[in-house]
Parts: sequence; C-alpha cells; structure tokens
Amino acid sequence: MKIRDFLLFLLITVMTAMFCSCRTEDADLKKNKVCTTQKYLRSGVDNDIITVEEFESANRNIESYQQSNPVVKYAFFVLFLVYMGATIVWAWQKDDVETPEPTTVWGTYLFLFLGGLWTAHLFHLTGQNRNFWWRILSIIIIVTLFSLNYSALMFYWRTPEMLTVYWENWDWHLANNYILLVSWMVLAFMFVVNVVIPALMIPYWVYNYNNRMFYKVPEHHAIMKGYMLLAEEDYKKQTANLDSIEQHLLKVDADAETVYKSHDFDRISTFLGHSEMMETEGDNLDSSVEILATDIYRMRNSVARNLYIMGELFEYLVKNKATDLLNYKHVKEVWDIRERLVAQMDKLYFQSLNQNWNHKVSRAAEHATDAVNHVYDYDPKTQQERVMRAFVNALNDVGECVKILRLFNQFTQKRWNVVLECCRHEKYFVFNYEIFRKEIMGRGTAFQFLKRKILNEKPKITLNEFNFQEKKILEVLEAYKRMLPMVESLAGDTTIPLREDKK
Repeated sequence: MKIRDFLLFLLITVMTAMFCSCRTEDADLKKNKVCTTQKYLRSGVDNDIITVEEFESANRNIESYQQSNPVVKYAFFVLFLVYMGATIVWAWQKDDVETPEPTTVWGTYLFLFLGGLWTAHLFHLTGQNRNFWWRILSIIIIVTLFSLNYSALMFYWRTPEMLTVYWENWDWHLANNYILLVSWMVLAFMFVVNVVIPALMIPYWVYNYNNRMFYKVPEHHAIMKGYMLLAEEDYKKQTANLDSIEQHLLKVDADAETVYKSHDFDRISTFLGHSEMMETEGDNLDSSVEILATDIYRMRNSVARNLYIMGELFEYLVKNKATDLLNYKHVKEVWDIRERLVAQMDKLYFQSLNQNWNHKVSRAAEHATDAVNHVYDYDPKTQQERVMRAFVNALNDVGECVKILRLFNQFTQKRWNVVLECCRHEKYFVFNYEIFRKEIMGRGTAFQFLKRKILNEKPKITLNEFNFQEKKILEVLEAYKRMLPMVESLAGDTTIPLREDKK
C-alpha cells in the first residue's frame, strides 16, 4: 500500500470513529447552532471572560447574521468556491502535451501558497493524469469542512470575542464542538499531506516533471521510433479532402469553358449542382482549418520548446568550455530566433482561428445559384439580350465561387506546409539532442536530483565529445532561420478576410 493511500485510510478511519462516538444528550443544541453559541457567550459573562456589553453586542451580531438576506449570508461561501475554482483552472491551464517552457520551482510554490490545501500545485505539476482522485478528494474534503463550519466562521468574523469564550470554556462533548474538533484534525492532516510534505518535495517534483515532460518531449517515443507525429497524422487525413476539392474545381473550370463556348443554355443547369457542392466544400475546409489551428499551436509550442532547449544547451556547453564550435553569439542568436518565430506563429494561429473564407464561399455560391436560376426567367427567343446577360452573370458568379474556394484551399495548404516543416525540424532536433539529454538531464531520478541539485555534481562532457551532434543541432537552428521569412509572410498577409467580431 502506498503511503498516500495509507494516510487516506487513516483519515477516513479517524473521521468515522469521531463522528460515531458523538454523544446524543445535546441533540437540541446540535439542531440550533445559535443556541449553542449564545450558551457559550453567557458562560463567558458568568466566568468574567467577556463583559455584559460585549455579550449583548455579540448577541446582536449573531441574530443580525441569522436574519440577514441569504445572498448576503452566503456571499463569502460563494467567493471562496470561486477563488478555489480560479486557482485550479489557472493551475490546470498548462497542458502536458504542450509545454513551451520548463516548469519553475517558484511557480509551483506560488500555487502551493494560493491553493495548496486543495492541491492546486498538483494540478499545475501533473496536469490531467497523475493523482487525479486524490486531488478530487482533497477538493471535496475542503469544501465539506468549510460548509460544516461556515456559520461558526461567520460568527467569529462578526464577533471575535467568541474565540476567547470557546477557548476558555471548551466542552468537546457538545455537538458543535465535536464537528469543530474533527474539522481541526482533518484540516491538520490535509495541511501536512498537501502543504508541508509538498513544500519539501516540490524542488524534486519539478526536476522530475521537467525531465519527463519538457526535456523528453511528449512525442519523444514516436520520434525515436520513426512514427508519424500527431500533426502529420492530421495532415494525412486532410490531404484527401484538399485534393478532392482541387479536382472538383478543375472539373468546374472545364465545364464552364465548354458551356461558354457552346452557349448551350440548357447545360448551365449543371452549375446548380456545382454551386451546392462548393458550398459544402467550404464547410469542410472550415472544419479543416480548425484542426489546422490546433496543430499550428502545437507546433508553435514545439518551436518554443526546441529553441529554449537549444539555447540552454549552447549556453551550458559554452559556459563549461565543452565546445570549440559554439560561442555566446550562437546563444544570443537562438533566443532572438525563438522570440521572433514564436511571435509570428502566434499571429498565424490567431489568423487561422479568425479566417472568414467560408462565409465568402457561401455568399458566392448563393449568388451563383441565383444567377443560374435567373437565366430561366427569360424566354430565349424573345429576350435574347437579357438571357445572354443572365448567362454571363451566372458564369461570372460561378467563377468567383471557384476563385474564392481555390484561395481558401491555398490558404489551408500553405499553413499546413508550415506545420509539416516544423514536424521535420522537431524530429531532427530531438533525435540529435537525445545524447545530450541523457548526459545532462539523466533519468530524473531522486538519486540524480540529489547529486546534481544538492551535491552540485556536473555532467562530465569533454571538449568536442559531441561535436557531430552540435553540428546537427546548428543545422536545425539554420532551418528555423530559413523558415522565418515564410512564416512572417503568411502571418503578415492582409488579403485574408477576417471575421468581423474577431478583428
């Protein structure tokens, strides 16, 4: 049995024993917390712990609280729940799959300070996977303790004199005091398990977490085995759709040319089907761009992570004089490229989220359909000129729909090319960085943490021992530099229609 499981079992046993042993002669007091409180206050007067004036003031405060509006009475309880939820959501924002920077010790201590009792620091460190049920149980326990003692807390807040009275006249046989006693014991247990122990363990937990989730990237296994990355799998699924759309557009072009040359009004009805199909294809491309935006964000974090590790590695090698290939100029260059490339990929991501191509495709398809139907509003024999004008308008509107859809297709394909480029660099970097990771970071065990963080033992990297890998990693840096102008060009494209409400 794990230590945490044993402590949980012990906690439940103690709570059960304490509640089951509660005496019953004070059942009336158990039903009315106000009566219990007033009894204590009166005993405080009798024992000269508080004055009569303090008793009367405290009594008025208690009765005022009991008679107050429920919204006012429970406002602090709601605020507490909102605060608890906010700390958890803030801590949980960092996804295990997308970690562009290493987790810091001070950041984890911050979450321990803000919400350690309900394990906000564990949400920050472990994301969605590890210790999930303990985190949920901790939240339930804290909310339950707060609920059971909420009225008492409000009484204390309004009447601080009660604290002295309770302390001097403690009778743990009373029902309210029983709940308070058990609550203090449970709270002390939670404080030790969720605050004291983590306060000692956080430096190691952060070291271990970064080793597993940052320096050893989430798709490490797939890269080392030569498998496809998630973004590449997404692109493979979308390629067939993109190719199918392009083939259909070529067919529309061919049909339009045939109809225009022949002036065959009857054959223009075929464009009605084309227009409806192009509207559906616009919807499909819109869904494809949503997947594309997710993969752009994933690759944005991949670029940020890889260049961060690269800069850290170069700085380590130069500082420890373990290279004659690198210098601080390379270190500065890495951080500069990282800042610029990440900023441009952020723009690319939001651009993909906000694109408005689909609405333009829909409008053009509707106009094309109306124009096609308009041809049949005139008699070809008696209104030749109007028929020809409607005929030309129909072809033009169909052509506009094809043009927009093709631009939409190109918009998608160009950004998929950026994603694929990032995937190639990701694989190349991780594969060549692996030998440095093993030497510098190790396996993230407690023994290695002790040697490297406590005993300050440094990895033994001799001059030029990894010269070949250094050259390969420099190639990745050059590849990112070559990719930067392309990303800047796409991110700065001002011809893309953006949604009105998201500009």
